[in-house]
Amino acid sequence: MIYRFRIILDAPGDIFRDLEIEATASLEDFHYAIAQAFGFGGSEMASFYTTNEEWEQGEELPLLDMGEGTTPMAGKSLDKFFSADNHHLIYVYDFLAMWTFFVELMEIGEAVPAMGYPNLVFAQGEVPEEALDVRQLRHVAVAVAPLPACRVKLIDFGSACFKDTTTYTYIQSRFYRAPEVMLGIDYGHSIDAVSYTHLTLPTILLV
Repeated sequence: MIYRFRIILDAPGDIFRDLEIEATASLEDFHYAIAQAFGFGGSEMASFYTTNEEWEQGEELPLLDMGEGTTPMAGKSLDKFFSADNHHLIYVYDFLAMWTFFVELMEIGEAVPAMGYPNLVFAQGEVPEEALDVRQLRHVAVAVAPLPACRVKLIDFGSACFKDTTTYTYIQSRFYRAPEVMLGIDYGHSIDAVSYTHLTLPTILLV
């Protein structure tokens, strides 16, 4: 059984790859196939994320076993993950550059004799030199207008929840995650301060 995917880079313009891979391949195999299809070496850290039709980020599936109750990519095959009700994944490559991709299962078919898999079927668009600044577009919860207006606007509620209501058991992006979340203990509003510090400290140091 062969899965045919369309992997779309989150960037201006139409930049995507159509890729065929065996249904029994692992998510780790899929990770290397995607990285190669877009011209990356595959040596950087990466994660898949479960998602829905609205592309809302869910559970993380990291490349390596991070010891946080997550399933690494090598431990999950594509045919055990994708189903009639589950066609989508988010893929993030290189957490410093944050290359983000939307992965959609387009077709299920039979393997072609003598065809090698993974198989890059079609490529559209050139990968830009730099990824979108996702700290501004995706993971940041506030945006500040230029002076003199200096308006602050909330822009992203992707993992927001009430203090006493656990929307997700696994929240916050990995590199902005508070110790309480990583250790699986009770957390409160203070985790937002930790994430904000992780996010803004590099900018402050550069200034």
